[in-house]
Amino acid sequence: VIVPSKKIKIFKDIFKGKIEDLSIEFLSLLTKNKREQYLKQISLNFLQLYRKHNGIKYVNLTTAFSIDEKLRKEFITIISNKFNTKVDLTETVDNSIIGGFVVKLEDVLLDASITGKLKNIKHSLLQS
Repeated sequence: VIVPSKKIKIFKDIFKGKIEDLSIEFLSLLTKNKREQYLKQISLNFLQLYRKHNGIKYVNLTTAFSIDEKLRKEFITIISNKFNTKVDLTETVDNSIIGGFVVKLEDVLLDASITGKLKNIKHSLLQS
């Protein structure tokens, strides 16, 4: 329950010198029009458009353990070459996959995890 003018002052105090003046004005405009609650979605949409414009694909790599820098670079190189794109890699550690990895690239899912293989075997046995 803070008035818009006070919110604008707070935004300016926090971000002055840290982000461009145009971005501060954008935040002020959102606040004046009582649209600051949409800032998260606006930011996500902007990132999506930025990636599309610059040919960058968002990739989520899930592994059972944390990977080192060498392996990370190998994944990025392989994905870049396979899909002919720049890669924005996000890593997730999930012990439930036991081993291997799961790669999500937009609507493509590559499941090379032990859990995924066990599920496939179970499905095959139940279908027989």
